Amino acid sequence: MPQCMIIEDVAYNVKMNWNTIKNIEKQYFQDHYSKPLLDGVFRIAIDEFAVLKGHVYMTVVLDLDCGGVLFVGKDRSKGSLDDFWLRVKRSGAQIKAVAMDMWPAYIGSVIAN
Repeated sequence: MPQCMIIEDVAYNVKMNWNTIKNIEKQYFQDHYSKPLLDGVFRIAIDEFAVLKGHVYMTVVLDLDCGGVLFVGKDRSKGSLDDFWLRVKRSGAQIKAVAMDMWPAYIGSVIAN
């Protein structure tokens, strides 16, 4: 059975800095697993999820028809959705319905966009 190598192992074996290997891996994933297309997305859900105890949250946007994750924002502020709405505008997607809780930041973001 093959052994899995962690970033530290790869860095040691190729005699490169750990951060260099991490950045190469990060770039690979960004290049090969890009943001989901928004074509055909009409109904979305916006919610937050806890990352750590102590009220650290992230925002998630889901396609309600297929259940796929469309976007993850770094907190639960109104601004956390700005990049998502920019993608919606650039793609020409026609969002018809949004399901969300009554968090004022999300309501403000949806109304503004």
